[in-house]
Amino acid sequence: MGYYRCFGVISDKQVGFVMVGFVRVSVAVFAVFFAATAFAGGTVKVKVKQSKVNGKAWDAFGGAPDIALCIDSSDGMKCYPDGASPRKIENPECRDAFTCTFRNVRIPSGEFEVIVVDVDAMANDIIGEEDCTAPGKCRVGQAKVTFK
Repeated sequence: MGYYRCFGVISDKQVGFVMVGFVRVSVAVFAVFFAATAFAGGTVKVKVKQSKVNGKAWDAFGGAPDIALCIDSSDGMKCYPDGASPRKIENPECRDAFTCTFRNVRIPSGEFEVIVVDVDAMANDIIGEEDCTAPGKCRVGQAKVTFK
């Protein structure tokens, strides 16, 4: 049995191939959609202690930290608001603050590494790094991080 198209007949074998291709594309689209929902944009709240472990202020002249955040998972590292790694972040999300809220963060499912960063002109300081899971709270060095 054949199916007609504009300039010829499509065989049953060709129709089967088209259907298999449709199923493959459908599965690929579903996988992309599922991955996107597993990393839905969430909110991360960071609260940093008033001083470093050594008792010194975060910034010169007793200033509060300039807070940024990196999340490292099996899909790679993403820093907020910018940067490819903690050392390469140039701009903080919150400047001169002990608390900071990050919105639209890709929060992975399962365990992932969280790195809280104090962005400085000369060299960024790591406030803390720790493996965490979401949702919930996690102690990350001198910071407490809450995932929603």
